[in-house]
Amino acid sequence: MRWLWPALAAFWCIACATDDGQEPPAAQGACAVDVPTGIEVGMLMPSVDVRRCDGTSVDLRELVCGRPLTLLDIGSAAFAPCLEATRAYATDPRYDALQAAGLNIVQVFTTDAGFQPASGAFCERYSARNAIDFDFLVDPTFQTDIFALPHPLNVVLDARGVIVQVWNGSLPEARVETLEALLIGAR
Repeated sequence: MRWLWPALAAFWCIACATDDGQEPPAAQGACAVDVPTGIEVGMLMPSVDVRRCDGTSVDLRELVCGRPLTLLDIGSAAFAPCLEATRAYATDPRYDALQAAGLNIVQVFTTDAGFQPASGAFCERYSARNAIDFDFLVDPTFQTDIFALPHPLNVVLDARGVIVQVWNGSLPEARVETLEALLIGAR
């Protein structure tokens, strides 16, 4: 009998649909919560399509939902603080420890160093040159600029995609302790 309730709950989640009989959008998935969408603490992160280095489109929420805690860093290769953040995320042992403990790091650049829209080729070169071991994506259509100006913008999200912290500017070394505390609280 113990298996009955989890099985029924799983069936209900699989069978559920919206009132019009359509499945809810995939991007909502685990992020479907009853809070307003926006870029302030307590709000659900907006749904935004960005690109992987190979050019495939991905909704930022797909990279966040279900992960204990995500640090979303939106910036540009034209700004030194954004470049410093990449180096910290890729080489600082404290960020390695945070990732091992469950922190999901996602960095999105809108432009290359020449202020041109970030391309897949730029993404591949930049990722290889910086030995990136986290999700690095590009936003060549500047969709993230709707909520992420000025650059860099750092947003910490819980497993539901709800914003728990927002930082403007880049000070990755100074944020390690806050991220540790938030990660402990997310468990």
